[in-house]
Amino acid sequence: AIKVAPKLESTTADTAAVDADSQAYLPHGFEDRMRNKGSGLIIWGWAPQLFILSHQSVGAFITHCGWNSTLESITLGVPLITWPMSGDQHFNSMQVAEQFGIGVQFCQQRDGIPDEERVSEVVRLLLTEVQGKKMRKQAEKLKEMASKAVREGGSSETNCK
Repeated sequence: AIKVAPKLESTTADTAAVDADSQAYLPHGFEDRMRNKGSGLIIWGWAPQLFILSHQSVGAFITHCGWNSTLESITLGVPLITWPMSGDQHFNSMQVAEQFGIGVQFCQQRDGIPDEERVSEVVRLLLTEVQGKKMRKQAEKLKEMASKAVREGGSSETNCK
């Protein structure tokens, strides 16, 4: 948290940070600066992830790529900034970026903490660049496909019979 916080502060995009255990590690005055900037939302403790991801102002989701978070993002049409930590998260990250075309592989845990330039580059790419627009469009397409799959008579129902 102490290394990522300044990078979040430096972006022009609205940000949300959720971590119950990291408050002690944030730089002095971080929360006040984010509040005064008018572009930061910090939730301490448990956060209603589905509620947040479904909000129209969410342009991307930084995630470790656990399968639940990945599916929630897909079903809500939210592009991903992937930061896998362990296990299947690395494979999920690769799928999101390379196969599904709805995300950017931001950092691997073994790479450590990305520098401020990388944070800004990835946020800018997803929110303002042509490639990001294509990812958002693809995320919307996958959202619709997922919605059709779980409807009555959809492939999710018929494949489980």
